[in-house]
Amino acid sequence: MGFYDPLQPRTSAVTGRWQRLSVLIVFVALSIGNLVNAHGGQQHEHAQFLPFSVGDQVEVECLLTSPNGTTVYVDQFGNNLWGPSPPCADTGLPLSFRFGQESEFVCRWVIDDDMYILLRNLLLTKGTYQCRIPLSKDKAFYMPVPMNLWGGVEPAHIHIMNHMNFVFHSSEGFFLGATAYPLRDNFQLVAPGYSLTLHGPVSWFEGHRFDPLHLSSVPTPSIQASPPPPEADSSGEGSHQDRMEKQILSKAMAKLAEQNGEGDTAPTAKPIAPEIPLNPRPTRAELSERACVQEYGFVPGGWVTTYCLASGVGGGILALVLFRGFWLTEGLVEQRKQK
Repeated sequence: MGFYDPLQPRTSAVTGRWQRLSVLIVFVALSIGNLVNAHGGQQHEHAQFLPFSVGDQVEVECLLTSPNGTTVYVDQFGNNLWGPSPPCADTGLPLSFRFGQESEFVCRWVIDDDMYILLRNLLLTKGTYQCRIPLSKDKAFYMPVPMNLWGGVEPAHIHIMNHMNFVFHSSEGFFLGATAYPLRDNFQLVAPGYSLTLHGPVSWFEGHRFDPLHLSSVPTPSIQASPPPPEADSSGEGSHQDRMEKQILSKAMAKLAEQNGEGDTAPTAKPIAPEIPLNPRPTRAELSERACVQEYGFVPGGWVTTYCLASGVGGGILALVLFRGFWLTEGLVEQRKQK
């Protein structure tokens, strides 16, 4: 409230108060309206985001740079320019994945001069190949997918680990995070005109932990949007598209095996055979029998040997002496009878 001047007419004071009150009411009303509109606008904006469905194609885009990787191309507004990843030579398509579906991917890149310089500089600077994927199906926002490289640089060529793991975290059809990292498998020799075959598993996890993806929470494609099932031909080998996919996959796997054979192979661990002792340690009974038989000339299995084992080596010797004495005595008796 303003200062009340008693010298002014009362009507003007009342009018001023009502004017100020009216302005305050209008200001409060406008503020409430702006808050409501802002809240409603946020809800409407959030509702525009379309979640992915199981099986939707998710393409990987990579940063457009100069061949040496030091200059990033931008548009007229200063935003980085992105484009499809280098196409896989066996399919002609950029690197992509099916949302929510774990699989094994194989992608062979043909290395030209520009790609070779880029990979070489990334290895020298310990950098990452910057790529991205859309957060939602409408592609309103994107999230990074850094591809870390592992290898070595030689004067005329480079070596790159060709096993790559792709890991995705999502919830209710929206991406939360992703990365790609190499695992020790085979170092592949790469030079201009060569090819680099990347392969590895594609794993999906629920939320911010490493729990399996809950497919029940991911929207499923509608019947109208889903493509019709392929019709089998009379030969029973499936549709033409199925046969083409099988041929492409078989060629990719054959090329991968060929590349692995030509490239540098990291030392692999040999299977460990069970240890078989060359000279097994004899038991106490075997030692006793060996002493009675080999060292003292007892007959194996005889009663002297048995007595030797029962009473020890000394008892065996005593038994042998008694036995030989008895045998000599019997011999003398027989000789006297013959005389």
